[in-house]
Amino acid sequence: MEYKAWCVRCKTKTDVKDPKEVEYNLGVRGKRRAVRGTCSVCDTKVSAILKSK
Repeated sequence: MEYKAWCVRCKTKTDVKDPKEVEYNLGVRGKRRAVRGTCSVCDTKVSAILKSK
């Protein structure tokens, strides 16, 4: 699946290279799914929160 995330350095939405799905632990509020990877343009680390199921 192809993911897009906001790159702070490029200031645009870019494709995520080497995406890995992770879960953020929000404590009492539960967990949130997200994707982490690198920007396909400048190789900066990027992450995006995914919609809940």
